[in-house]
Amino acid sequence: MEKKEIRCCKVAGKLPLALIAERLMVPEAGIRRGSIIIEDDDGGKSVCLYACGCISFIGFRPEEKTAFLQELVRLSIPVDYELASRFNESRELDREEDESAAADVLARSVELEKMEEELSAVLDEAERFLHLLGRGLLRADLRRVSAMLSKSIGFKIRSAEGLSLLNRPREERAAYDRIAQMYELDARYAILADKLELLDRIMGKYAEYGGRQAERRLVLFEILLLASFPLMHLIL
Repeated sequence: MEKKEIRCCKVAGKLPLALIAERLMVPEAGIRRGSIIIEDDDGGKSVCLYACGCISFIGFRPEEKTAFLQELVRLSIPVDYELASRFNESRELDREEDESAAADVLARSVELEKMEEELSAVLDEAERFLHLLGRGLLRADLRRVSAMLSKSIGFKIRSAEGLSLLNRPREERAAYDRIAQMYELDARYAILADKLELLDRIMGKYAEYGGRQAERRLVLFEILLLASFPLMHLIL
């Protein structure tokens, strides 16, 4: 018997699951918290879509995967093919493995990879900028400081939202944990948390920059304005 393969890729920052479920007429049984599952009639293939923007294809041939993504585009669901080509994983299923649990693990692994890369870029830029400020190589430009803080705050908001979408599922927990160990998800979560703590410390150094109380108030006011855009996105 030929082994079934799971292919997972990240196609968007977020997926509008309610809209997708409505337009593809997904039955209520296929709707879960943070994801939806669509199965074919004979149960040989299925696709899991996650709110974080990842899609796991179970038993799909490459051309069938392409056709499904094209259907999403036809239904006015944005698909970022360049993003999908950069962040993806695949796995052959063992006979005893739970398909849904394996799909969940791959989606979380792909999402973690995207967050790891983005956080590393934000940290590199923040540390480099702070080093230049400390050496006096940048003039006291509060707008540049507040812009850097806004970028860091924006990532913190996105990462908090992304991590909330990656909570371990209540269903198939034992099966999920067995596969998750292979992808070192717990260790990767811990490293990500440590880097987020480092980002907090760097942001604190930026907030101290300026010296005088008036300048500090101006920095915080600009940070509030700049950060309000991603905050409003979450609220709306």
